[in-house]
Amino acid sequence: MITRILCMGVLALALAYCSPVAQKDTKKNTATNKEPYQISLKSALEAGEVVEVLSLRDDNIDKIPADIVKLKNVKAIYLGGKSKLNWTEALEYFAQMPKLEELEMAGANLKKLPDGVLKLQNLKALWLSNNPELDLADAFEKLKGLPKLRELFLQENKLKTLPENINVLKSLELLYLDNNALTSLPKTLADLPALTMIGLVQNPTLNWKNTFVELGKLPKLQVLMIGGNEIAELPNEVGKLKHLEDLWLDNNKLQSVPDSMSRLSHLKHLYLQGNPLNVDIQTALNSLLPNTKVIYNAAGVIKDTPEPADTTKK
Repeated sequence: MITRILCMGVLALALAYCSPVAQKDTKKNTATNKEPYQISLKSALEAGEVVEVLSLRDDNIDKIPADIVKLKNVKAIYLGGKSKLNWTEALEYFAQMPKLEELEMAGANLKKLPDGVLKLQNLKALWLSNNPELDLADAFEKLKGLPKLRELFLQENKLKTLPENINVLKSLELLYLDNNALTSLPKTLADLPALTMIGLVQNPTLNWKNTFVELGKLPKLQVLMIGGNEIAELPNEVGKLKHLEDLWLDNNKLQSVPDSMSRLSHLKHLYLQGNPLNVDIQTALNSLLPNTKVIYNAAGVIKDTPEPADTTKK
């Protein structure tokens, strides 16, 4: 996959709005250079087959030209906020770009996912964020035809729940559901055998007891991010997440954690920044999770704890 900062990536773990960002100095990107990363369609077409990443979020375009198919080595196209784009036509062109693995269609005012997405058989990551009127049940039925799809971004879609047929996405590994209005997760979520990471940041209306029960059924869930949810007390069911390696509980209202966390025997990192923690929590966690690195709020009540390392994946 293209190197980028992810707000919810398994290893990147950078808490920001999940927009795809390539790691390049864009100030050096002009219409005259031939860089693999381009921020304007005009300069990309001039650069030719050297181009691998098209980040066109800030490019004022409302149409994709047929000439884009000449960019045979493009692996990622980021087109957030292009609500006027003819996506049916654009996908026909993208289907002729054999190396395309990542596509952003965020903020596109989509109601139905165009059928043309099925022609992107090498697609691994798809951004459908900020499309609150999108028929997700229909979208999932189409996306099941993409056998390589690993990452799906559904933030800011005003979701209260997910369609039951999410279980058709058998190859899905990373699911981003941040900044929605979820109240529950479907039981069919447990039928996703490859899911290793789920982002549920800022979904304060979730029933966490039921949520942990459902997430505990996922056989490979290793990373859970539930920061910013105003959680004042963790239910004992958190102990059901027995495969977790990284748990983000940052920016909640926690003062303590339940003893059931001792069941998280595989937990490597626990993030507790931004919580009004009880002064005794460090001793308790040393006992409950002796092999876990706990990152506290350096500005809070915990004293003499190291500043968290920069875990942003470059």
